[in-house]
Amino acid sequence: MGNCYFLASLSAIAENPNRIKKLFTQENNELSYNKEFGVYNIKICVQGQWKNVIVDEFFPCITKQRGPAFTRGNDGEIWVLLLEKAWAKVNGSYSEIEKGLTRECLHDFTGAPVLQLWLDDSSNHDYVWHELLRAEKNNYVMTCGSGDGKSLADYQKVGILKGQPYSLLGAYEINVEGKETRILKLRNPWQVVEWRGKYSDNDANFMKLTHQQKQLMGTKENADGSLSYIEGTQKRDREVWTAQPQDQELEAGVYYIYTKIDWNQSEIQDFVISTYGVNNTILTEITKYECPEFLRNIYIDHARNVSKKSKKLMHNKNAWVLLEQTDDGYFYLAIQNSTDQPMQCEFKFSKLEGLKLRKPFTGKISNFTVPSNNFEVVLIKVLDYNDLQGIQIKQSIIFKSKDQN
Repeated sequence: MGNCYFLASLSAIAENPNRIKKLFTQENNELSYNKEFGVYNIKICVQGQWKNVIVDEFFPCITKQRGPAFTRGNDGEIWVLLLEKAWAKVNGSYSEIEKGLTRECLHDFTGAPVLQLWLDDSSNHDYVWHELLRAEKNNYVMTCGSGDGKSLADYQKVGILKGQPYSLLGAYEINVEGKETRILKLRNPWQVVEWRGKYSDNDANFMKLTHQQKQLMGTKENADGSLSYIEGTQKRDREVWTAQPQDQELEAGVYYIYTKIDWNQSEIQDFVISTYGVNNTILTEITKYECPEFLRNIYIDHARNVSKKSKKLMHNKNAWVLLEQTDDGYFYLAIQNSTDQPMQCEFKFSKLEGLKLRKPFTGKISNFTVPSNNFEVVLIKVLDYNDLQGIQIKQSIIFKSKDQN
């Protein structure tokens, strides 16, 4: 079965054994095993929600002599087989997990958000490398994959399996004879080949590493396929998954989540909001009346991060107007007044097909005054994308002097 993605993911997760242990234990830290019935209770995060999956100790086998048909454990261990069976149960059958993505496993067996980094000619390779170092420092779970852009002989020459996932066990920046060198540490879950390129066991560059550097990277000199080294300058066709994007790292505090979903099926209208971290997070549902200014603040914050090139600047660039479209069902008109004068605005919407002004604004004309050092947002809701024909606006803006009434 082509489940290398599954083994590469589990191998990476198992670098910290406690991550695997949590999948088999209850809140009291005892093994979730019913001896009378011979079943295990395994926890898997399905679509953001932790669920209990019950599996027994019966596994598909080829023959009695050849043993399990799919995954096999070392020295009679069955934890990998149990997780594979639970994974198959969640997905419907063993055949449904024959092919897959490591990101699915990393999320479902850790509950963590997943970040994908592509390494191609357009990538910022220094950025990707620093993300790997950050992930290494924070002990994130990582995997990677070989590409298929070269010939099979090229891959075999260096000991890489073509189009295969690997556990990414570490990223290291070390000094070798005065030169900064980037090294990735990989594991081949099938243990059928070993890295034969630069910094492999028999390569002259490997001999240049100090004993301390080898200890740092946890090198072994036995050809069991469990350790491979690839110089970090190899750039093509790699994908890396880390457990937490930087833009989702939040400090302790109170945050508000606004969710808008366009349902394609009326029968299913459930969704899950989940969090991941060391400490527990309390999620409390509130009504829109408890946070009336929420959307208004969201969109002005979004507008302030839009490039000045997209804004109509005025009054010595101390005020601006922006019309912007977002992917979440809204256009918005944002007005920022950073002057010392009130800003009187009138906007006439001459074309508004498929759109509607959101309260407190109605109709096709909006009149309001933006006080000094303040802002206003006019939200324009998309009623039907099929009827959407664009938007046209005429504006009149006057800055009142202090002595005007």
